Amino acid sequence: MESFENPIGYGNRIRIVRAIKDLGGHNVSWSQIKAQLAKNAIADIDSDYSSQIRTLDPRHKERRIKKELCMSEQALAQNLKKLMEKGVLEKNKDGLYSFTDKVLADARYFAPIFGSSALWRLLNFPLSTTITQQGPTSAEDLPKFIERFGMLLIFIFIEGSRKIKDDTMKPEEKDKLAREWVQNAVPIQQIFYVFLSVYGPKDRGYYDGMESSYEIPDQTLDMLHNGLKRQNPEVYKALLDVFADYMGEPKERSLSKNRNKPGYFIYPRD
Repeated sequence: MESFENPIGYGNRIRIVRAIKDLGGHNVSWSQIKAQLAKNAIADIDSDYSSQIRTLDPRHKERRIKKELCMSEQALAQNLKKLMEKGVLEKNKDGLYSFTDKVLADARYFAPIFGSSALWRLLNFPLSTTITQQGPTSAEDLPKFIERFGMLLIFIFIEGSRKIKDDTMKPEEKDKLAREWVQNAVPIQQIFYVFLSVYGPKDRGYYDGMESSYEIPDQTLDMLHNGLKRQNPEVYKALLDVFADYMGEPKERSLSKNRNKPGYFIYPRD
């Protein structure tokens, strides 16, 4: 049995699976799924903005709500059918949907939902910085981020390696489920948004959409590099050395080995 991973319609299927899970996962009607999809979309967007993970203007929020609430009945029907074909859902004679026993027996079928839920649970700790703070923030919270993000990643690796207790699955199917768990349980974009909410740009252009919301000021980058260096100089040097292999070393720019390398990488100041 395959997991429900599929690039086409994948996001909608994740939302449907989450909605059914929120409704208890057993004997759920079409109308209940529709209502829960809308409820979850609004709750997620409100949570993003209230927690300052996103910083775009209210117009963007309105557009996002409309986009995430616009799953047509045809799209819902197609994705429910696909989830049944994948063995994720089953439908009884009354037309009610439930998760199959095989899916309920293995959390790896709920990889994206697990990743997002785990991230927010792990971030339930006080941060010394906020998105409204001006100028570069301190690196004080870096150890907390490193510990929590690192723990999440290793936990996902451990669970991805757990023996699958389903004798009907072929070895290649088990391998596929493990790979998809690792790929989809790490909420990498959400982790990036969290990082930017603390260390990202704070000027007005960021809010107005006139400047890139992903470009951290040089002074803040300096501070973050030095913060990492203090955490583990040996690991930091290894990462920096690999980076320099691609970017070249400014102190040795005239050397022939650096001749064709980009020139924008600058080592952080000590």
